Amino acid sequence: MIPDLELLLVRHGKSKGNKEGWVFLGHIDSPLDGVGQKQAQTLAQKLAKEPITAVYTSPLKRAQETGVCLATPHQLTPYIDDRLIEQDFGAWDTLSLAEVQQQYAIDMQLWQDNAYEYGPTNGENLKAMEIRLRDFYNNLMPKHHQEKIMIVAHGGVLNVLMCLLLKTALQWRWAYRFNTGSVAELLIYEETAVLTRFNA
Repeated sequence: MIPDLELLLVRHGKSKGNKEGWVFLGHIDSPLDGVGQKQAQTLAQKLAKEPITAVYTSPLKRAQETGVCLATPHQLTPYIDDRLIEQDFGAWDTLSLAEVQQQYAIDMQLWQDNAYEYGPTNGENLKAMEIRLRDFYNNLMPKHHQEKIMIVAHGGVLNVLMCLLLKTALQWRWAYRFNTGSVAELLIYEETAVLTRFNA
């Protein structure tokens, strides 16, 4: 059976922020580091022969740089879509988990208990992420019927997309732990989605 859409979900290569061990790396515009550039190049070679017709990326540098590298073998120019930006961690951006627990203990507890309604301090909750990512996906489907396309984004964004596509409760989003510079593939049908590879 031919799927309605073949979807490649790619987490950007390693960035300076990832290298420094920042637990919360949201809207901070951290570019790829040397390792991340090599990860993107390796993945580009691996996917070079796949019949990809479109590439969409987050507006942040680490995703854009990865997306350009992956799109080049296919002679494509990535579409930049603001709805693919990482979760806004607000005041927590660049802080470690221990620092957030020390400085924003009450907000952290609310977020841990109900991240759907309570976001990081001055940040974005899961409900807002779900709305923008569902809107992105619903706009995507009619444009690319029976095509193979790639989305280059961030761990948090890809976790939520995986939950939406596989009909998993958002509270289990951490089960889909994307490595930097890795790809997952889903075959999308009218009533279901099938995960065919993960962290490849």
